[in-house]
Amino acid sequence: MNTKSLSSVFVKGKARQKMAGNYGTLIFTLIIQAVIIFALTFGAADLFQSYLIYCIAVVLIDLLGGVVNAGRAYQYMNLIYDQSISVSDLFHGFKENADKAIIIRIPFAITSFMAQIPYSLYLYGVIRSLPLVLMICTVSAILFILCSIYFGQSLFLLQDFPDKSAVELLKLSAAMMKGHALKYFLLYLSFLPVFILGCITLFIPLLWVECYIEASRASFYRELIVTANTKE
Repeated sequence: MNTKSLSSVFVKGKARQKMAGNYGTLIFTLIIQAVIIFALTFGAADLFQSYLIYCIAVVLIDLLGGVVNAGRAYQYMNLIYDQSISVSDLFHGFKENADKAIIIRIPFAITSFMAQIPYSLYLYGVIRSLPLVLMICTVSAILFILCSIYFGQSLFLLQDFPDKSAVELLKLSAAMMKGHALKYFLLYLSFLPVFILGCITLFIPLLWVECYIEASRASFYRELIVTANTKE
């Protein structure tokens, strides 16, 4: 097994190669996705006066975002496998297996919501203990990170194995990540310097950073598949 192919340096190098000449399409797609999610989220805040209903709406929007994420996964799979890409790829998830993309998003939506809700309750005075809020948020954030690591390949797998159920894809993603979770976590950490740089340079470079991260995730997935086939 060639473990070097899963190193952050190798994966990110492959990602940069594939992104060359495609930055405009990738960044414009990201902007459209951000505008859609922003409009839906803040639209929900204006429409619903009840905080409970607003929370439910936020979770539903997050689940719907899973379909959009499936479109981005499709786009970056095409990028990494040298296929043509377009902005319309963002909506590919609505054409095929939208139900599976929503189910795959459920563990992410739940853990993300769990990480946000305690602080909101603290602001509204429902929970008065700040240490308790911080503890709950920390635990929820760790659960979200674990979901991102072990289920992070699910939407890529959906593109390769559309006939499998959402639960099967989640299980397959978790199985693929066994023995590789630390490398995947270190891949994310390796983006911290450019992320900080993007923040101190008026945030605009973060558009490129986000595309770079997504391309690296797709590159990591491709190497995982190659590694799995080599083992067989």
